[in-house]
Amino acid sequence: MIRLLVLLCFLAGMVWTPRAAAETAEDPVALAAMLVQDGHWDRARSVLDSVDPDAPGIDRVRLFATRGLLALYDQDSSSAISFFGASLQAIEEDPESEPGPAIVQLYLARAHMMANAPTEVLAALDAAGNVAKEREVGWRLRVQAHQALGDLRNAWLAAEAGQERFPNVSSLVSVHVDLALEMGLVQEAVHLVEKRFGREDVTADELRDLALRFRTHGSLAEAAH
Repeated sequence: MIRLLVLLCFLAGMVWTPRAAAETAEDPVALAAMLVQDGHWDRARSVLDSVDPDAPGIDRVRLFATRGLLALYDQDSSSAISFFGASLQAIEEDPESEPGPAIVQLYLARAHMMANAPTEVLAALDAAGNVAKEREVGWRLRVQAHQALGDLRNAWLAAEAGQERFPNVSSLVSVHVDLALEMGLVQEAVHLVEKRFGREDVTADELRDLALRFRTHGSLAEAAH
């Protein structure tokens, strides 16, 4: 499930400009980045295995960012944090490179969340600036980070702000429901779910997921009243 979320996170606007086909074929780093974008994680890894980051002409920003994404896919948060940090350092040497620093900070926030380091998550999201605000994953991570810190007020504010910007996006509805249940706001959680049920694009899997969240919090009986 975590691997799927990483892939969806990447596809949700968090991509850099693709290279031309001919250039990609000649550049293993660009090829690996394209393979990751297409979900071919193992192939991307095999392409990068022989790449020396200190070799002349190597795009170190893209190389370390791609290796960081592969580490996220492997659920290796420590390596992901290290690779994204290296990518940010490389950006200082080549400010015009892609991905830009804000995108890498957003990747870094995801890695810190996986490492259960919510304070670092918030710092990375703040560093990502508008890039985090313009993407659903940025709001979801902000909610989860505040919640992990026990700062339920700011978690709630982030959940509301995220849903205002991305109405009824399922992942934001889910974290908002979780938060409402943790705060004992069962009827508010029911209201959030009812709003989502009214959407034509709701899926059976999503409905099962939302029902499970109530069951996990032991709130099904109360919700029925």
